[in-house]
Amino acid sequence: MSHPASPPEARLVVGDHRVVVTARGSTVLPGGESPVPVRRLVPPTLPPQGEEPLGREAERAALAAMIRPGEPVQIHGPEGIGKSVLLRRLAHDVAGRRPVVHVHGAGRELDDVLQDLFTAWYDEAGYAPGRARLRALLGGIAAVLMIDDLEFPPGGLHAFLRTGPGIALVFTSRVRRCAPDRTFELGGLGEPAALALVSRTLGRPLRQEEVPAATALWETTGGNPLELIRAAARVPYGELGPGERAALAPFAALPSALVAGDVLARITGVADAARTAVRLARLGLLTEEASPGGVYYRLAPGTGSPAPCEEGVAELAVRTAGWASDTGAEELAAHAALVTGLVTAMTDDDPGLAVRLARAASPGLAGSLRWGAWRALLDAGLAAAERAGDGEAVTYFTRERKVRALAGDGQGAMTEDPAPGAPRGTLTRVTAVRTGLVVLGTAVAVAGAVHVVPSLVRLVEERPRTFGCVTVAPGRLAFPRRGSGTVKGLRVTGTCRTVVTAASSDPRFAVVADTCAGRPLLPGQTCLISVRFTPAGGREADAALRITAGEAAGEVTLVGEGAPGPVPGKG
Repeated sequence: MSHPASPPEARLVVGDHRVVVTARGSTVLPGGESPVPVRRLVPPTLPPQGEEPLGREAERAALAAMIRPGEPVQIHGPEGIGKSVLLRRLAHDVAGRRPVVHVHGAGRELDDVLQDLFTAWYDEAGYAPGRARLRALLGGIAAVLMIDDLEFPPGGLHAFLRTGPGIALVFTSRVRRCAPDRTFELGGLGEPAALALVSRTLGRPLRQEEVPAATALWETTGGNPLELIRAAARVPYGELGPGERAALAPFAALPSALVAGDVLARITGVADAARTAVRLARLGLLTEEASPGGVYYRLAPGTGSPAPCEEGVAELAVRTAGWASDTGAEELAAHAALVTGLVTAMTDDDPGLAVRLARAASPGLAGSLRWGAWRALLDAGLAAAERAGDGEAVTYFTRERKVRALAGDGQGAMTEDPAPGAPRGTLTRVTAVRTGLVVLGTAVAVAGAVHVVPSLVRLVEERPRTFGCVTVAPGRLAFPRRGSGTVKGLRVTGTCRTVVTAASSDPRFAVVADTCAGRPLLPGQTCLISVRFTPAGGREADAALRITAGEAAGEVTLVGEGAPGPVPGKG
């Protein structure tokens, strides 16, 4: 079985150990003197600013005021609400007063993030200091560490940074990690900012007749920027060009992986992949996440894009193996989730190819000194080698795991306690992304429904409903007494090409915005229907919204409560 040719060896110092890494295997040598790292003369590089986040001036000012050494700050909110965009802008806001280190946290372990912090301040390639040494090196530094999409509990990181007088921690996460007074809840955009975002997405000012529908979309989405962008762009997967679909393939196969534009060109063969990724982000199909190394892309939550077939994933793995064998260690570390995810994806169908990819990436990932990511790749590679019956590869991965354990575990314990005031839990390592026939963009029930609906009957009614080849969520819209003109919305997701229409049985429930109308709904595509309730003619109103999808039809229950008055359209 062929394996990648041996690159020049890498000589590393990890804690108190010296390690030599080659494609044939790594060796731990007797210890020697630790390097004396040299502090960089210039502050760390900031991520690209990107487009100005609309309507977030107050949030930026409030967050900047919360930042202080020794106290973590969490930006918390649902997917698509703009946490990453806000954090990137915040980095530029505070950089004039204090240097900022901005890193990604998704799927990463604590020691890998600490190594990012070390390399941001010290020019010492091939050295990963142990915890005690790193604490001493960072002791005199006043800075802000910003981590986008932190997944491991931050207790250990917070405790580590608290021992030094000058480093403040700011991070984003979908899971609440901090005490309430150190958590900033990011909500949706206000109406003016939401309409400005729709206008920017369209590339032109809103026409007067479009304003009511845009306002209804704002109310339906709760001002969620990603949902607004996707509703305004309304470009189904089937209407994309061949190059755009090819560029989406890695993201559809591995939804959580980050990929830079230039790397996307290498692994897909799409010549203008970087420019294509920018367009896909503007359409709300990809999210743009920046770091000092450049701009990276990830599949946007709810994107309707079918996963590539088995042959497509195999071709992607072959190209990625070629790229991994000759790319730099830092670039490889930034794409560790992509590589490990592909190894796992190919293990059942083509374990030999999975072994080839893991072997191609292993030396470079070891040389990057992000040994949490290296551990995940070695675990995936060993599983593939065992399935392939490749004895030589089993020996290689087993030996590398022993080297990693001998030299790496001295850096510090990987299990940590949560920060004070945060929910307790255990550290979960994200080692790979399971793939297969993935259908994205499925309907999601209204957030918090389980908590706000006490009746089991109502809970069942609010579950998504499927008829024909569409799924509608939620299956029931309830309008509590909040004054006249409350707007709520439905998401309609297609699994085949169809035409969707909607009509209310009661004029008190009016369809005020409908992105499903006027064009076919394609597989994986999601559209929005906004319904406004105007209370009149009695305390309570019960009706139905009839939705047709081709030959199929179904109903969504509408319930409203309000003050008595004349029924619109009924005299």
